[in-house]
Amino acid sequence: MPDKNCLVGQLEQFVYTGDELRCEALTKYSRYGLHPIRLGDILPKLATCVSDPAKKPRYRVMLKLGFGAFATVWLARDLVEERYVAVKVCLGSDTPHVSRETEILSDLRKILLEKDGDQGVIQLFDVFTIQGPNGCHECLVTEVISPLSDPDVRRQCSSGAIRQIVQGIAFLHEHGIAHGGTISGAVPNAIRPPEVVIHEIYRGEVGSIWGKAADIWAVGCTLYHIKSGNELISTWGSPNGHLVRAIQLGGPPPKTWPEIREKRDRHDGNGLVSSDRSRAWEAREANRRSSRHPHDEERDVFLDLIKKMIVTDPDERSPMAKIS
Repeated sequence: MPDKNCLVGQLEQFVYTGDELRCEALTKYSRYGLHPIRLGDILPKLATCVSDPAKKPRYRVMLKLGFGAFATVWLARDLVEERYVAVKVCLGSDTPHVSRETEILSDLRKILLEKDGDQGVIQLFDVFTIQGPNGCHECLVTEVISPLSDPDVRRQCSSGAIRQIVQGIAFLHEHGIAHGGTISGAVPNAIRPPEVVIHEIYRGEVGSIWGKAADIWAVGCTLYHIKSGNELISTWGSPNGHLVRAIQLGGPPPKTWPEIREKRDRHDGNGLVSSDRSRAWEAREANRRSSRHPHDEERDVFLDLIKKMIVTDPDERSPMAKIS
């Protein structure tokens, strides 16, 4: 039998590098981190629901749908309603609390019941908090939706699905909610608007934090990705490089960004920003066109829609209500 001290020494030398492209880092399963779940578990387990001690086990975990910076998401079978649901299990905390996301989804659920329709917004079925080895974890039970990060899903995404995305964001804006506002830290770099990027670069001196206008930009980038299979704005390089590429497609920055405008005036079409926004779009599309992607009128209509959303000046972007 191996010597105990020898095993301890080996463990101290072990370095876990992880594989965060395909699964969450095991190091996140720690105090106030992720909650350990096994396939077949029925949530909430007996005597673990701190938000409702009388709540019985109901959701049988079938498989993992995904993970993020703040949660894991599981496909589960609702044993009461006999339907499949998605269960989002959030990071742990020292005490139970209701997240901003839950507050918003709960308010929207009331509005949706009055409107008798989903309005393109995910439906919240249930919320509860469980106690585990890593703290208290809020669990949100919703309908199951397809991830746009999946290339197969994007290829099969119809015009109807795109319309649902636009209508859903328009519905949120109608009720005073910015979709990315509550999760801006987790928003992919590829869809972050220039006013948010520059706000972070200049530590709040220029630009703005996430708002409805930022949603419009993000939706434009997302729709382009769905239809084309390519990111509209590449994420390679520094934040400044990302900002350059965004302004090339979005046009001149607002007058409230003096330093950016000064840099722009010192460069030509090959520098910070082309003086002709249309040239940047033409170059973008020229790189895409081939025998597999012939020019068509439907594509032109789609690009006209995207260009109304991809505008550097937040005040000049078309409201979602007009786009929908």
